[in-house]
Amino acid sequence: MKNLILLAFLLSFNFGHSQRLNDYKYIKVPDSFSSFDENQYQLNFYLKQLLNKNGYTVLNEISGSWPEEAKNNYCLVLNADVVKLNKFLKNALEVKFTDCKGKVTASFEGVSKIKEFSKGYQEAMRLAIKQAGAYMPSERADLIGKDTVENQKTDSPENQAPSEAVSNTIDPPMDFTPDMGIEFKNSNRSVYLVEMKNNSFLLIDKATSSLIAQLKPSSRAGVYQVSVLGEKEKYTTTGFYDGSSLTIDFIENGKSQTEEFSKSN
Repeated sequence: MKNLILLAFLLSFNFGHSQRLNDYKYIKVPDSFSSFDENQYQLNFYLKQLLNKNGYTVLNEISGSWPEEAKNNYCLVLNADVVKLNKFLKNALEVKFTDCKGKVTASFEGVSKIKEFSKGYQEAMRLAIKQAGAYMPSERADLIGKDTVENQKTDSPENQAPSEAVSNTIDPPMDFTPDMGIEFKNSNRSVYLVEMKNNSFLLIDKATSSLIAQLKPSSRAGVYQVSVLGEKEKYTTTGFYDGSSLTIDFIENGKSQTEEFSKSN
C-alpha cells in the first residue's frame, strides 16, 4: 500500500512539472526547417495556418513584432521544426516543438501515401498537427517560464547576428501614381508594389493610395524585412517576394495572419 502511495506521488510530481504542447500559447515558425529549404512545398505557410486554426499564436523569427510577454520571456515560446522521415513510397515528416532550453516538448509524425511531394508533404503535416490538438492550457501553463534564467541566450532572437537586425522605420512616402508600381491582389484587396532606389519596396493600398508597409531586402534572396504601419501601432514582420507573388505575415490582434497576393495581369 505504501509503495502504491509513493508511486502515485512520484507520478503526480512528474506530471505537475511537465508541460504539454497545448500549454504553450506562442509557437515560433522559422523561415526554413531542418530538412526543407525556405518555404519548400509551402510547408512554412501551411504550418502557420494549421497552428493558427488550432488557436496558437504564431511568431516569426523577428522578435520586434512579438507580444511584449513573449519578448520579455523567450521561454514562453516553443520553436517548431520539421524533419523528413524515410518511409518507403510515402512522404513522411515529423513536426518537433522544442522549448527555450532545446528540450523537445512534443513531436508528431505524419505519413502520406500521395506521391507528389508538395501535396504529399502537406497532407503529412496536416495529419501530424491533427494529433497536436488545439491550444487548451491547463493549470500547469502558469508554470511555463517561471524558472527562466537571466541569460536566455539559447536561440534567443535578441542574440542573432547583427546582419539580422531590422530597422523599424519607414521611409517618407512619395507622391504616388499607379504607373509607378506593380499591381498585386488577393480576394480581399489590391495593392501596388513600388520599387525604390535603395532596393526596398513600398506597399500601397490601391483603394486609398495610403502607405501600408515598406519591404527591405534581407541577407536571403526573396526574403524581406517588412515594416508595417498598422492601425494602432507600427511593427516589423517578414515578407516573401519572387517577382510574381507576394506574401506578408501581418499581425492582427496579436496573431500572425498570412496574406498572399498574386501579380495582376
